[in-house]
Amino acid sequence: MSYLSAYIFICGAVGRVSVNVIGELYITELMLGVAGVILVARSGKMLFRGSAGWLFLFGTLWLLSQVFTDFYRTTPFEDWTRGWAKIIFFLIDFGGLILLTKLRMDRILIFFAGFACSYLLQSLFFPDYGQAGGEFVDGMWKFGLSAFFDLGAAVLSASPMLPRLLGASGEFIPLATMGIVNLVLNSRGAFGVAMAAVAFGMLKRFFDLWPGFRAKLTPLTFAILIGGGVVFSQAMLAIYETAAANDWLGQAAKGKYEAQTAGQLNLFQAGRTESLASTQAIADSPIIGHGSWAKDVYYVAIMVDRLEAAGIKVEGDPYGEGLIPTHSHVLGSWVEAGMMGGLFWIVVFILTIVALYRSLKVKEVPGTFAAFVLISLLWSIPFSPFANTFRINDAATLCVILSIYRSYQCSSVRNRSRKLAPIGA
Repeated sequence: MSYLSAYIFICGAVGRVSVNVIGELYITELMLGVAGVILVARSGKMLFRGSAGWLFLFGTLWLLSQVFTDFYRTTPFEDWTRGWAKIIFFLIDFGGLILLTKLRMDRILIFFAGFACSYLLQSLFFPDYGQAGGEFVDGMWKFGLSAFFDLGAAVLSASPMLPRLLGASGEFIPLATMGIVNLVLNSRGAFGVAMAAVAFGMLKRFFDLWPGFRAKLTPLTFAILIGGGVVFSQAMLAIYETAAANDWLGQAAKGKYEAQTAGQLNLFQAGRTESLASTQAIADSPIIGHGSWAKDVYYVAIMVDRLEAAGIKVEGDPYGEGLIPTHSHVLGSWVEAGMMGGLFWIVVFILTIVALYRSLKVKEVPGTFAAFVLISLLWSIPFSPFANTFRINDAATLCVILSIYRSYQCSSVRNRSRKLAPIGA
């Protein structure tokens, strides 16, 4: 392993180690910032080419919108400093990873391998049980070990070693196994992402083995495949519902399922009740946001009222610090920064879907790994908060997207060259 590869791996491996400077700042971000400063003079043009340039443009507009919103709303100092830093360091992470990896998939895989290890190190040395009162399943597993095994299995799927040992199925066995484990341990989101990635990886393998079908793949046929993917996801949801309702996953899973389906909301709404408040906050101020770490008990009360009206009992103290509930990349950014915050993640969502399509068109892209990180991002944008190490993970996933785009463009150039080459050349 070269010094550069070792540095990239270490950047990922310390991804869960943080210091309190303007909120929570991760060692990885300091390392990426230093690398960016050193490399920008030599390779800085990469930051402004193609889709990377557009992402930095929309990211800058998001930041400016957040700055304007905080001045307009007179956001407290301790809140706007954290809000601005969150966006700034996300862009630094993205730029640093571009310059370090040069968008080479092998280097990006090294970073993700290190990042997977960071969850294991956290679970071993800094176990976090705080979010679940000491429970293993909803504590150490959900917020640490699951990420290590899932991401590790995805990275392993890109290695040629397993297919040599286990045959063609070797690429899919680790992640499929983790999907089943997550189902048993009641991590339905992780289960769904893992199984969807495996299914996509199998589809990619089909196109790799029979390239004639790849040539016939168009945006329209891909849209049909996406529709099939939606049907597949509903089937996975039905499997979870059946398993939970019949107590196959244990009393905790059954209790959680019954609590979420006791009212008039569907499973997704009951699992992300914050959208009942965040969508109203956006409707009330769609252009200008409510400020960094936006607080307004009015919207918390809206969520509580709508939950009670739907027949769902609200437990504990839902008001807490009075933060407007979001639990979503796109909704949270829109609530805090206004329309440009939401627009950034809408653009990323579209680019991610295009990247999935283009990965099917290029043999060199590791299908199962790419599908896992891209589908994870597609899940996170509407359903996960943009907090903690998400800004590191998302920045690395954006590099995967750009790497796929570059491979697709190179493949298109090669194909055109073959068509233009004279007979016998």
